[in-house]
Amino acid sequence: MPKILLTNGAYKQTLAVARCLGAAGYEVGIVSHHWLSVGFFTKYCRHRHIINTQNPKDYVSQLITLLKTSPYDVVLPIGYPQTGWLAEYAAEIRCYTKLPLADVSAFKIFENKALTHDLAQKLSIPVPKTFAPQTLEQATLCLKELQFPVVFKKTKEGENHMAYAQNESDFFRFFAEFQTFTEGFIIQEYISGRGAGYFALYNEGTLIHDFMHLRLREYPVEGGAACFAESIDNELLRTYGKNLLSTAKWHGVAMVEFKFDAQGIPRLLEVNPKFWGSYDLCVAANADFAVPLIEITLGQTPKVPPQYKTQIRFSWLMNGDLLYGIKTGHVRQVLRDFFHPTTQSNLIWQDPFATVFLIITGCFSIIKTLLKK
Repeated sequence: MPKILLTNGAYKQTLAVARCLGAAGYEVGIVSHHWLSVGFFTKYCRHRHIINTQNPKDYVSQLITLLKTSPYDVVLPIGYPQTGWLAEYAAEIRCYTKLPLADVSAFKIFENKALTHDLAQKLSIPVPKTFAPQTLEQATLCLKELQFPVVFKKTKEGENHMAYAQNESDFFRFFAEFQTFTEGFIIQEYISGRGAGYFALYNEGTLIHDFMHLRLREYPVEGGAACFAESIDNELLRTYGKNLLSTAKWHGVAMVEFKFDAQGIPRLLEVNPKFWGSYDLCVAANADFAVPLIEITLGQTPKVPPQYKTQIRFSWLMNGDLLYGIKTGHVRQVLRDFFHPTTQSNLIWQDPFATVFLIITGCFSIIKTLLKK
């Protein structure tokens, strides 16, 4: 079977993709920045490699050296910033392997939240009120259009620094702080409803397969990754997500992230042009993306799963869900949901070492949180 190399071995979605590809018979190798990475502990990881650098050129150089000595049929990037680096240097990497990534021009749109919102507005896709002030005077004018709380975000995908201003004092303090970041930032209306995701696989601009979920809980509580979610089917999410990705002539996988406003209308937050943290739920709902993507990359006809299952719930207990319970005082509800017979989890004893690793590292995070409290 073909050999597949995954990046970002410390991510929970890398574990999910490795399990999926390994179960399908592919020979999986994983790259990470340190040995204590969850992907290295799954029984489906056959080869482990370390590349520890935050310099894009050095990373790609070391990856090419690795491919020369340990050939792989496909390199499948999982997270940021590595996905963006590989898109930038795709031509060099494709001399040694196949790389299922969209053109870098499409990446430049979706890795920049301001450009993504500009495209969405052209397509009449609802977005929160969004501003990119350069001066204090411009920032002050934004306040006339916004109500507290407001959200400060770095512009670039993968730069997860966020802040929530509850009043004018917070607003001007965060404005001064975010002005020091070279990547740029936006100020955005806060949408208080539940988050939702539209996930898709494209082949040179053509939609192959999609999936949707609703975030029932997320951590950090103020706005973060899904830690308890449910598969759904929403035609408006599909219409908006499909229009956005099709216009960009997307290739590969992507997540389009929304939040429902008070009127129940989904408003676009951002596009993640990569594999997403809640990938386990896709697999649980019979909506795998990794195997069809590899088949497309190898020139085969993708075996797209039939209609996925809705109302499938998934808990990432040790990847934020229990922390959510501690933070909000709802530990009992979190545990009731986790142990409910219809809830699925990434803690699976058929893959014991990875599961134990998740439990141990999760316990460290919980202890750290309790000590801070």
